[in-house]
Amino acid sequence: MIKTAETFEESLHYGGRVVVRFYPLAHFYKVWDPDYIDPETNEASPLEGKRIGGATSLTGTMNKGQGLMLSPMYEAKKYLKQYFQSTTVQEFVDNPLTIEDLLKEACNAHNKKSDRGKSVGTDAHAWVQLYLERLADFQAGNDKEFVAPEIPPVEEIVAVLKRSYIRIVSELKPKTFEEYGELPRLIFRDLEIQKAMWTEAEMIRKATSAAKAWFERHEIEVHGVEGTVYSRSLLISGQYDADLSVTCTKKCGWCYRNGNETLPEKDFTGRYVVDYKSTNASTSAPKGIYSEYLAQCGVYDIGLTEEFPDRKYDGHLILNGSKNEEKTDKAGNKFPVFASHFSFSREANCDWARTCAAMKEHMYRGEKEIEASK
Repeated sequence: MIKTAETFEESLHYGGRVVVRFYPLAHFYKVWDPDYIDPETNEASPLEGKRIGGATSLTGTMNKGQGLMLSPMYEAKKYLKQYFQSTTVQEFVDNPLTIEDLLKEACNAHNKKSDRGKSVGTDAHAWVQLYLERLADFQAGNDKEFVAPEIPPVEEIVAVLKRSYIRIVSELKPKTFEEYGELPRLIFRDLEIQKAMWTEAEMIRKATSAAKAWFERHEIEVHGVEGTVYSRSLLISGQYDADLSVTCTKKCGWCYRNGNETLPEKDFTGRYVVDYKSTNASTSAPKGIYSEYLAQCGVYDIGLTEEFPDRKYDGHLILNGSKNEEKTDKAGNKFPVFASHFSFSREANCDWARTCAAMKEHMYRGEKEIEASK
């Protein structure tokens, strides 16, 4: 199926009375809710295809930190350095690529890196989803045995990734002097593409291998995978990654303690709303887990417990499959390949989600007021 801006995924809620459609390419939701009550008037106000945002649209209103803001500059610098290392002065003079074109390419370098990171996250996420779906089928008695999805070697991953890249040089058949002059730039781009494919493949394998090892160290009961939530109070939708009961034992080092050695070493089972990430670690977040993820889980929690009031969660669980090697920096910070964070501040995370929703509403109203100003 060819996806277009109108392609959507539909889910039913509240016994089928509420319809939510998610448009993945445009990344927004539409909701049909005949029982919606306007919180300001406390009167019935049925929703008919109302466009609403998702959980990430709330956390997107928060400051992401200086490191992420400086990242585009660093990627532009890296791009220009690689370009001039691979291009002679004569090639630069003969090349039809103008200074303006070169600067545009440099300014867009961070988007290419971001897209690659998103691709890795999507592929690793798909493996985690398949793992949990197979586990759920086994636990439900649909399968006689549980077989974890295979993690293909890097070479096989690269072979698949090649289909999504344009092989510029191999397809080019220069006929004119100008086309020959274009070759150095195209070769530079092709080398960049080849390096990107191997980098991406290695990232995918590291992230999925580490996730598999983490799952095997725990006893897990799957209650749900990749579910859509709809919150009437926040007028927000979203898609949680998993609803799991996880038992921590000596096998995992009682990791629910989050490294707090003052807590007792005892087996603990909790039920969590789970969000899976694939973000790189930093000095401020050695696990690659950032605080806004807790607010995102709060959105999912609110939507789930509004629709299912009898459901009880012990907290929220963030799983992060890093795309880098495990390492330790000069300050002694350990950057693991795979990390987890068990948050038992459930109510605080939900309050944070409500605060973000209120802030977004105030921002929207303020923008409308300024737009209306003559």
